[in-house]
Amino acid sequence: MAKVQLEDGYVPSDDEPFMNDRQREYFRRKLLSWKNDILREAQDTLVALQSENENHPDLADRASSETDRAIELRARDRQRKLTGKIDAALRSRWAKSAPRAGKTPTKTKTKTTTTKKAIVKS
Repeated sequence: MAKVQLEDGYVPSDDEPFMNDRQREYFRRKLLSWKNDILREAQDTLVALQSENENHPDLADRASSETDRAIELRARDRQRKLTGKIDAALRSRWAKSAPRAGKTPTKTKTKTTTTKKAIVKS
């Protein structure tokens, strides 16, 4: 795929062919930006959790803090899984135009089976 230039403020429109080179580049950049944002937020969360070393004298405060931490970690775990999906989308969408080094495309055989039902007359 040739290098596609996008002008600032480009937004895909219904007037152009669906998923043309410009749109593919637009969405590739959007996915990469989204992935970078997620990774940056995850790093910020990690730093915040490591620096947060509060000793809560009250059990209710401690429980609240642990609940907040668990919710934050759960959200980051969902986002971590999302980065894998973003990577998969980038590989599958753009791998068709440029195969990855060392990988040979393989063909898969589809096996079709039919079942016959015996009709029994009483």
